[in-house]
Amino acid sequence: MDKKEKCNSEKADNIKTTLANAGVIAIVLIILVVLLFALFRKPKEEAVETMAEPYPIEEERYSINSRSLVEFSDVIVEKFREESKLLVSSVDATISMELKQNSGWDIGILTKTQKISYQGTGKFYVDLSMMGPHSLRLDEDSQTITIEIPHASMEPLEIDPTRFTCEEVENGLLAFGDLKFTPQEFNDLQTTCKLKLEKEINTEANRNAADERAVEEMMKIYEPIVKTVDDDYSVEITFMGYEAAK
Repeated sequence: MDKKEKCNSEKADNIKTTLANAGVIAIVLIILVVLLFALFRKPKEEAVETMAEPYPIEEERYSINSRSLVEFSDVIVEKFREESKLLVSSVDATISMELKQNSGWDIGILTKTQKISYQGTGKFYVDLSMMGPHSLRLDEDSQTITIEIPHASMEPLEIDPTRFTCEEVENGLLAFGDLKFTPQEFNDLQTTCKLKLEKEINTEANRNAADERAVEEMMKIYEPIVKTVDDDYSVEITFMGYEAAK
């Protein structure tokens, strides 16, 4: 073999060696890539799980269709603020008293007697100033708004002196003229009259009747207001600590 052929043979061997080395390196790189891909790739099941919806579709639909108490509260409380109290009932009553007056001696012949009567009116109110958002409850299942109200109560009476009715004075044998009162005595008479009239009007029966009227009046006022927000909702009225009245 001459020198030229020997040189060509060595070049061919070098090329084969280089190609062999390159092939090995390529195989090693492919193996590394496959291992790295297998190591960092998430399982298919895990990827599906992370993409799941946070809430069931049925619950999400319910949330969209449901009503918020705030929607009703805004319009109802605004109506509360329009007037501080709601008149629900008026009761008339008449009381009678017998007045006696003498000249210092409690003797029949020196005594003047007069019968008087007084007609007054007691008014029962629901105090709306006590009410606010805390007075409302919403039940989405039954689609009702419950309004909790205080019991009706009678407003303090004011005695009108012009509403006294006086009969004729009955004088004893030695007693003459009309009954005369000092300003203090007349004030005492009005106080006595007020107490007797309040006792006559502010009875359990009249308070219960006023509560029944309160339910009727509140329903009449507030059910149309609730219907303006959602016609499917109804109103119930309940007193503090008692069952709802429909």
